[in-house]
Order: sequence, then C-alpha cells, then structure tokens
Amino acid sequence: MASIIALISAVVVFFAATLFIAAGVAFAYSDMQALETFLFLSFLLGFLASLTMITTANRFQKLNRLWVFYASILMWITLAILSSIPFIIIEKLGIIHAFFEAISAIVTLGVSFTPRVDISSSMAFYRGILAWQGGLLTLLLCVYVLGRYQVGGVPNQQLRHILHSSKSGDPRLRRTFFEVFIPYFALTAMCAAALAITSVGPADAINIAINIISTNGFMPIETGASVLNNSFAEIILIIFMILGSTSILWHRSLIDRNWQNTREQREASTYILAILFISIAAIINSLIFPSELFSPFQGVLNSVFDVVSIMSTTGITHDARAGIAIPIQLTLALAVVGGCSYSTSGGIKVFRINAMFRHSANEIRKLVYPHIVIAKSVHEDKNELALAKAIWSALFIAVITIMLAALIFSFLGVNLSSSLSMAVGAFSSTANLITTTYIPPVGELPSNAIMITLAILSLLARVELLVVLAMFSKIKW
Repeated sequence: MASIIALISAVVVFFAATLFIAAGVAFAYSDMQALETFLFLSFLLGFLASLTMITTANRFQKLNRLWVFYASILMWITLAILSSIPFIIIEKLGIIHAFFEAISAIVTLGVSFTPRVDISSSMAFYRGILAWQGGLLTLLLCVYVLGRYQVGGVPNQQLRHILHSSKSGDPRLRRTFFEVFIPYFALTAMCAAALAITSVGPADAINIAINIISTNGFMPIETGASVLNNSFAEIILIIFMILGSTSILWHRSLIDRNWQNTREQREASTYILAILFISIAAIINSLIFPSELFSPFQGVLNSVFDVVSIMSTTGITHDARAGIAIPIQLTLALAVVGGCSYSTSGGIKVFRINAMFRHSANEIRKLVYPHIVIAKSVHEDKNELALAKAIWSALFIAVITIMLAALIFSFLGVNLSSSLSMAVGAFSSTANLITTTYIPPVGELPSNAIMITLAILSLLARVELLVVLAMFSKIKW
C-alpha cells in the first residue's frame, strides 16, 4: 500500500505544479479569486504530497500486476477529485457538475456544460492544462501498464526503447518519464509556435496547443465562424491532431531515424492512409454536393478538418454552423476505432482493427485450405492465440459497454440516436459527438444522472475496461 500511496503522491505533486502555472495565468489576467485558489491549493497539496512521498519512499516495493492496476485507477480517481475543487470554489458549480467538468478535462473529452460566456480566461486555461496533464498520465500508463502487460493486446515489441525500469530507486525510471514528457512537451511547444506564426495570439496559441496535443475537444475561444477563423492556423491544427493521435513509439523511431522500427509499426501507416483515403472521399463529396454557405475551399477544409478531428477523437467541429461535415454513421464508426496505441486518443485503437482483419483473413484461408500452415496464425502460435483472445475480448467489452450506456441514456430521457452518439462520444473521448447531438434546454443543465454516466463511462474507457475488470477478478497475478 505504501508504494501505491507514493505513486499517487507523485501525481499530486505534479498536479500542484500545474496549479502554480495556472496561478501565473490568473495573475496575468488579474483574476484574483482564481489566483488565490490556485496558489492555496498548489502550496497545500504540494506540501502534503511531498511530505507523503518522503515518508513512503523508503517503503516503496515493486508492485505486482494486480497492484499496478489498482494504482493506475486510484491515480485517476484522486486526480479527478482534486481537480474538481477549483470548479466548486471559482465557478460555484455543484459537486456533480464540478466532478463532471474535471473528469471531462482529465480524460481529454473536452465537453463543458458551463456556458462559454461564464468561463473566465483563467478557468479556460485550467481546463486545458488539466487535459494536458491527463494526456501525459495517459501516455505514462500506456507505457507502464497497458503496454508492459499487453492489456487488451496492446503491442509492446518496441516498448523497450522507452521503458527502462520499473524498480524502486532506479534512475532509469526518471529516464522513462522524461522520454515521454520531453517529446510531449516539445510537440506542444511546436504547435503553439506554429499557431503564433499564423497570427494567433500567444496566450490563445498556448491554450489551444495544450488542448490539441492532448486530443481534447475543448476550445478556449469562440469566433462565431470556423474554429479559429484562420485557414492557415486550422491547417496547423490538422497536422498536430494527427501527431497527437499517433504513437509516441512511432515518433521515437522517426526522431532516431530508425527506419526499420518505423516500418514495423504498421499501425501508424495504416492510420495515416485511412485518414488520407477518407479525407479524399469527404472532399469529393463536398465538391459534388457543395454547401451554399461556404466557398469550395472552405467546404474542403471543413471536410478534412472534421475527418481528422473525429479520427483523432479530438472532437472539435470545424464550423458549428455546418455541423460535422461527414455522415453520422461514418462519424460513429471512426470515433469507435479512434487513433493509435501509445497516444492520447480514445477508441479501441487502430492496432486492434489491424489484428482483427489479420486474424479473420487467416481463419478464412484456413477454411479454404484446411491443411495450410500459416505463420503467426492462432492455430500455430500460442502467443498469437493469446493476443487474438485479448483483442477480441476488448472489442466485445467495448461494444457491450457502449450499448449499455446508450440504454441508460435512453432511460434518462434522451432519444435513441442521441443516446448512441453520447455513448460513443464518451467512450472514445470525442466531444462533438455529445455536444452536437445532445443539447439541454436553454438555461438548464443535464440531469445529475446524465453527467455521472458520462463521467464514469469516459473514465472507465480511459483507464481501459480490462484493467477495471482485472481488479475484481480472482486471477492470482
């Protein structure tokens, strides 16, 4: 237990540091209430968490698989509870509403039921920095938990390049952290700089960048037109949404110019080719059936932006006046698939789709040629059989979870089509599947039951449902 407390304390220390940054932003905007709240919480939580880390450091022991799963879930829950406090103090939200806003930010969903006019610049930045921290925690848990134990069949062939150690006191732990943190921070800085070059204000550029790199659907500004009303800046967003939803292992191979490892990671190439082909289809559709509201160029940009936004599970609609520029059936399918493993995107991930197609093709060949020997077939390779079971189990659990969530939303008074969109949106952390299909009455909030269901579903999907199920299983890890 001391080891889990130490890990949770480390997350709280990092959260306290981000609160200090948020306090600096509040000071820049002369938001005294936010400044006092952020500073007080930063020093209080930082002091208590640091003291706890020092106390438990000498009792840290290597965790087995089950306790690693417990630790990962408790870290998310702790972060969700603590991050909801500023929403209660500063925005005067109720406990359920504040908890939903916090969960929505840290799991990079990006849905907010607080009217945009009531969100101060300080709290807009706070939402973004929560999403950025949640994205970093997602990447670290992918490395230390999902990939390390191949949860749901997560590939780990290239994981050795960044995962150096899991032992207490080993300096290589810090090396692993920085090999995730530095590229993540660098991508954020590059995105902010690129946006600033395209005439986006420096403060807005930073806030938008931390949301885009974490594939979060919250945009801190509203233009009344397209998302930034700046075509060059929106093209920058497309590029960085793709980068944010591709694997950090693939990024590492590109940076190291290790072309063999790059070729071996077929998930990224499959994902980018899928974006290309679906974008071309969307462009052709926009040219054949042009909108009277937009020029041909704007229609093309709408289509490409929305395809990338959905496939990366960022969930930002390019132009709210036009709505999502691709059919809802395709939107739901793309959001369920999501982006790549070892990224901040949601969904069941492209690698599972690749594997399922491969397994299905091998099974068909086996039926046609019963005596054929197929390399890496579930019939010939025990590891491949275990991988297939893990991947198909993950898909089955995802489908069942989405269906159950849709039924719950229906029982709560939401029509069936909107219920399905909300379930898929929460599961895949795709904001505009919720915001464009479910609009509460003017001046009213969704019911507490709806907000709790959205929060729980999005949190379960973020930590991987198989990890949660493993906690309650009787398997002796």
